[in-house]
Amino acid sequence: MAYLFQKKKGERYYWYLGENQRVNGKVKRIWQKYVGPAENVANQLAYGTVPEQIDILDFGLCSALLNINDKIKFVEKVNEIISKREQGLGYGEHLLISLINRIDNPQSKNKLGEWFEGTVLKRIFSVNKSYLSSQNFWNHWNNISEEEINKIQEELLKILVEKCDISDLYFDPTNFTAYTEEHKNQKLMKFGHSKDGRRLRQVNLSLLVTKKDGIPIWHHSYEGNINDVTEFKEFIKTLAERITFFSKKCKKITLIMDKGNNSKNNIKNINKHLSFFVVGSLKPSEHKELFDIPLEDFNEEYETSEGKKVFCVAKNMNLYEGKKKVVITYSNELAYKNRVRVLKAIEKALNQLKNLEGRIKNSNLSRDELLIKASGIADKPYIKGLIKYEIKNIPSGLKLIFSEDEQAYKEKEKSFGKNILFTDDLTLKTTEVVRIYCSKNIIEEQFRTLKNPYVISFTPMWCWTDKMIRVHAFTCVMALLFLRMLVKDVRENKINLSQAQIIEQLKKIKQTLLRMPRRKEIISKLTRLNEEQRVLANVLNIRKYAK
Repeated sequence: MAYLFQKKKGERYYWYLGENQRVNGKVKRIWQKYVGPAENVANQLAYGTVPEQIDILDFGLCSALLNINDKIKFVEKVNEIISKREQGLGYGEHLLISLINRIDNPQSKNKLGEWFEGTVLKRIFSVNKSYLSSQNFWNHWNNISEEEINKIQEELLKILVEKCDISDLYFDPTNFTAYTEEHKNQKLMKFGHSKDGRRLRQVNLSLLVTKKDGIPIWHHSYEGNINDVTEFKEFIKTLAERITFFSKKCKKITLIMDKGNNSKNNIKNINKHLSFFVVGSLKPSEHKELFDIPLEDFNEEYETSEGKKVFCVAKNMNLYEGKKKVVITYSNELAYKNRVRVLKAIEKALNQLKNLEGRIKNSNLSRDELLIKASGIADKPYIKGLIKYEIKNIPSGLKLIFSEDEQAYKEKEKSFGKNILFTDDLTLKTTEVVRIYCSKNIIEEQFRTLKNPYVISFTPMWCWTDKMIRVHAFTCVMALLFLRMLVKDVRENKINLSQAQIIEQLKKIKQTLLRMPRRKEIISKLTRLNEEQRVLANVLNIRKYAK
């Protein structure tokens, strides 16, 4: 039978639990376990050892994002710009809770309170889940103007240029479609050229991110029917108004952009108002003469991060009212893909035209209607101008004549596998131009994150007025900012984890709250951590939120 006994060490007594047995005619203690000093034994007898209540909260990811807020002072800056009475949470706290939700478990505002109740945030922000109703959020969001959003971005920009490498910046626009009906005074949601091919109303979003870490330092949401060139013109003006923030930190900044933003005035305004260098691509249709350069002249070689070889040749040209270095690149793999895509498209179009030709006799199509149908088949992207067709009048009616234009195909074939890049920084080596431009996939990764249904999830928006859409876009971009700053902190500490792996490991870190019988205080413990979680907890300093 087990029994309690004490041992004296110094002037104090300590209690043990043990058990005796008779062995070979003698009584021996076969085991003992330390219980503690007398006061510990008294507490356990008085209050019990089994928790009365256990609460498990999502801790790791939420705490890591709270730590990012402490670093960039997001809540502080928002509340300085948008003030309210000391009643409930401020605008900064509302936006912070919302953007953490976009990263942790994006959902509608109707479910926000329920999500909040299961996270460590309920111990940080002393409000009930009923306070975080969708109506309360809409009431706050409806008071945030576009001017205030830009002021917040401006304050954050001052902090970000000090913490981030801004020597190379990528600019690109995208769009987000939604099943939204037209509403009175609505300007943002318009029909336009959708990048995902959906014929729905859309809102456009332009983004400026750093090359090194993919951190968004500025964004602008605008009407869905405005083209890229027009938006880029306005974006240059926006940056020009804040050029001092950039120039104080970095003397040489390169802006990388896609061919859709090119125009003579835009390039001229970048040089005049921003003093940025430019790396971009040219539209092949406007520089067909460059495809006549023989492949034997492509004598410089660049290897991509995926290990693929790109051959290139450079020449200086006068473009956009100035001397530019033009680099033509060639990839065997891309040439093969271009060839296969075009040949398949031609074959498909010829079959469709043959089918249309066979249906002419039994149809009542007019000449114009038939021409529209033929044009819709033969003038699709990739094959426009590669198929000759005409409508002839014959005694029995109309006849469709068509054939592949072999000469046009030979000209088209010269462009297979090639891209045309340019820069006004004549000091850059040819391979450096290719390297900088090829790294633009960093901004495409950020767009994919914004559209990821499990992380941030820009759509569905659950809102339809212009003011609400702007605040929703701002919240999503701020969520992206927090997430990329989190990834930056991890990678700077030589931890080789992807963004998805960081999120996964942090989500597995839980906080357990134990309420013991007849005790007022709550005991807080983190769940057992694996090695990766332990390293992340130390690097991101999240244990301070477990108190």
